[in-house]
Amino acid sequence: MKHIHFNKLNRFQSIILLLIGLVLILIGFYKDFLGQGNLWTSTSSVIGYIFFSLHFSKMFWYKNYVEWNKKGVVYRIKTRFGKTLRFNQVGNVVLKNDVLFVTLNDGSKTEIDLHEVFPEDQKKLQEIFIKKVQ
Repeated sequence: MKHIHFNKLNRFQSIILLLIGLVLILIGFYKDFLGQGNLWTSTSSVIGYIFFSLHFSKMFWYKNYVEWNKKGVVYRIKTRFGKTLRFNQVGNVVLKNDVLFVTLNDGSKTEIDLHEVFPEDQKKLQEIFIKKVQ
């Protein structure tokens, strides 16, 4: 059995991390633009790019990953790339035989295979959809 890593997007935290990364990159840019600098200005842009890479690569750190906010959810469960669903497109959600069936408003269906995932994580994923859809 495997766990799903859940990450509720926090807008304030993301903005702060990205601003720190941007400031570090700009410090490195001014060093290159002015043609002078020390060890700190040389490595600041590298550290800034590392901040960006870590922030945007979180989904690829885990085999099973779910990230959501008030508008939608991005999930990556047993696949190489993630899929996105907007909550205003979701009509109905049913968990049956370790498969989460998501019916969209246009009538199409999406199946999320949750075999080999802990039951409490399956329920939490279903609750995220149900709470946001209502």
